[in-house]
Amino acid sequence: MSLPTDKWVMDKMKQLVDIGVRHIPEMHIRHFVQHELFSDSEPPPVTDGRFWPSSRSVMNCIYRTAQILTYVDMFYNLLFFCMSA
Repeated sequence: MSLPTDKWVMDKMKQLVDIGVRHIPEMHIRHFVQHELFSDSEPPPVTDGRFWPSSRSVMNCIYRTAQILTYVDMFYNLLFFCMSA
């Protein structure tokens, strides 16, 4: 059974997608976990899927977040179009 990705890791991935990151190597999850989340303590083992998400989990996050951003953009474009008409 896989565990859900940690909230801090998920938020970081969403933040990166929001600024345009769309590729797993550009996410730098390992650096984030080791140097930001656990800078003062030992990071969890790499077998802990909550902090070390699989490539599939990262791709799913990228896809879902990008979809949401696309719908938000479409909404604002429609709103702008309706207000300027």
